[in-house]
Amino acid sequence: MNFDDTPQEAAFRAEARQWIGANAPKEFEAELSKSSLGRIRLQKAEIVDVGKAWQKKKAEAGWACLHWRRNMAGVARRRSRR
Repeated sequence: MNFDDTPQEAAFRAEARQWIGANAPKEFEAELSKSSLGRIRLQKAEIVDVGKAWQKKKAEAGWACLHWRRNMAGVARRRSRR
């Protein structure tokens, strides 16, 4: 099995990393990195609300539901780009 990226796959990964780096909600990063399994609350925000906002932001930019078909509100990315 070949795990080396093609140039197109490498470009896609770089694009994904750049988008996440620029858009991920960093204000929760430290707190979430210390969380344990089963923790469902943040100190200053509701985790479900934070998750919904993050999912919405990804969807608006075309980074959510990468494996769904377009007619099902997905992006329909190729298997190697999911």
